[in-house]
Amino acid sequence: MNPPNKANTLRLYALGLLIVGLASVFYNAEADQLGWYAKGKTGLIAGGIGALLALVCSVFAAKDKLWAHYAGAILAFMFLIVGFKNCFVISRSISMGVEPAFLWYKAAVFGAVAIVSLISLMPILIYLRRERI
Repeated sequence: MNPPNKANTLRLYALGLLIVGLASVFYNAEADQLGWYAKGKTGLIAGGIGALLALVCSVFAAKDKLWAHYAGAILAFMFLIVGFKNCFVISRSISMGVEPAFLWYKAAVFGAVAIVSLISLMPILIYLRRERI
């Protein structure tokens, strides 16, 4: 039995990154209101660039290019590490009272990036392991 092509996993990963990026700009936790939050633009930019790279990798992964799966795994791993680290640091700062409490939303966004990346990374790594055997 051949393992399925992971191009769809990369496409869903791109969608997840885009949704999390949009979530970072459409809620202002400081004022506790929905709407455009200009300080969250960097989250949208990073999520958009990551989504674009994941889509490009998915196009080549659909053509059974093994390097595209490796590139998608590296991309997901990088977003996983950055998302987890930032979520942990911000949460720790909030719990120690160093940072204001409204930054919980920022920590949640970084945590969502880490979760989406982990959910996408696992099937890609399983596929790559099966391809090597």
